[in-house]
Amino acid sequence: MKLERMLRRVLQTEEDLAEFYELAARDKILREVTVDLCGMHSVAWPELFPALILAVTLQMAPMKRSDQMMELLMEHFGELVEFDGKAVRYWPSTKKIACTRVEELQAKAKLGYRAANLVAIAKALEAGFPTMDDLCAFEPNDAKRKLLTLRGIGEYSAELVMPGMGFPIDVWSAKIFSVLFFGNVPQNPREAIDRLKGEAVKRWGKWVGQAFVYVLNDLPRLSERLDKDLTRF
Repeated sequence: MKLERMLRRVLQTEEDLAEFYELAARDKILREVTVDLCGMHSVAWPELFPALILAVTLQMAPMKRSDQMMELLMEHFGELVEFDGKAVRYWPSTKKIACTRVEELQAKAKLGYRAANLVAIAKALEAGFPTMDDLCAFEPNDAKRKLLTLRGIGEYSAELVMPGMGFPIDVWSAKIFSVLFFGNVPQNPREAIDRLKGEAVKRWGKWVGQAFVYVLNDLPRLSERLDKDLTRF
């Protein structure tokens, strides 16, 4: 029964997108992406720690560097899972990382300063921090505030991890949404983040996380149209 509940949550089988599509029909940006991706549902994290590992390894790093850290974590600290005669590596457990020396994580997974944060997060989760299922029962802002109490987890990371996802905008995505909202690339993308978050909430309200996922998943087609006319939106 517990596994069934998790699968329903992860696969969003009870998610009703009717209201989101009604909003999209009135919004110039979402109208485009929902035509391309009609029927797409987002997938939730089954557990909290893997999501936090992703958030930590994405911090202040290009994607190639983040991929390297995650691959090394899986190789040296991942849990070996065997089924149907096959063996695969799963994300490291909180127990294993909580018991690992920071220096070992730095050396084997190339985490740098992130190693101390990851160990502290693992220890907090081992000590009884709410699970992902627990956080799903929180109000979104309460879940975000709880995540922000973890060492090394800031606004971007918390919004990436929180159930339903917030609007986890960074310097790269700030450029994209500035073009979508205002027709230009900001001179200082980092300083534009708060303004962009405010605009996103004003336009999309409680569906801001869903909108974020749709836009980023439709970037290949969306960018073709943007290249032709940046002011169209």
